[in-house]
Amino acid sequence: MFHFHADQQKLKCFHGNGMMQWWVTAKGIGSRMDFGVNGNTPPGLYELEQPQPISPRDEKAPALGLWFVPLKPFISHDCVKFGRKDIGIHGGGSDLPQPLAPRQGWESTLGCIRVQNQDLLRVTTAVANALGKGHHAWLLVSWIEFVAGRQQIRSY
Repeated sequence: MFHFHADQQKLKCFHGNGMMQWWVTAKGIGSRMDFGVNGNTPPGLYELEQPQPISPRDEKAPALGLWFVPLKPFISHDCVKFGRKDIGIHGGGSDLPQPLAPRQGWESTLGCIRVQNQDLLRVTTAVANALGKGHHAWLLVSWIEFVAGRQQIRSY
């Protein structure tokens, strides 16, 4: 199980017993400050699908890095509401000077979760190991919102 605390910029990996194993810095900031198309990663529960390798020669490599982990919405009202699809976890950053470097830097995404390339391998390995054992790999995405001056966690 993974939990992306968008406001804390942390993607945490949990063991089946609920104990946190590790975390990496991650960002889900889109080019718009809402959950619509090209916006922030929508809150909800997602099933992580098999990581997809990307060749360094592929035209998508600068934007995504060398791996892409697709997110399949399980419970995400904003994904359904805004017709979001094809989002996932990846590295890269096409406008960065060295998008395939281990620590490439940061830029906004089109609704995905971006991690540093060197951390992406850790994420893909954990997902592939879980799926290889016949388990599901889940991701909970949560954001803290301020409603009427009070904090509330937004996830489904």
